[in-house]
Amino acid sequence: MRTRSATVPHYTLPRLTARDLMTNVPVFVEARAPLSQAADVLAALGAHHLPVMQDGKVVGLVTSADLFEALQTAEAGEPVLHAVKGPAIVVAPEATLPQFSVRSL
Repeated sequence: MRTRSATVPHYTLPRLTARDLMTNVPVFVEARAPLSQAADVLAALGAHHLPVMQDGKVVGLVTSADLFEALQTAEAGEPVLHAVKGPAIVVAPEATLPQFSVRSL
């Protein structure tokens, strides 16, 4: 018996936009929030990535691996911004998959 895949057919991928993949109500953490708070949010969501915001702008992305590493060497109350590894890659909602794929390389 053959099952249907939940993946998008390859011929539609070039037309897929960032908006198609975006979360309607994104969850994020403020850059000054403690590492422990970011870890709690990720655990509660069962997620592995969390946008980090500062002054209303995305400044980075923190992963569960980043937090685990940071919590090994830092205090739980240290700001989550210290665990962010690199600037955020931000694209317009209308950006197509080929456009935002190239930006993330």
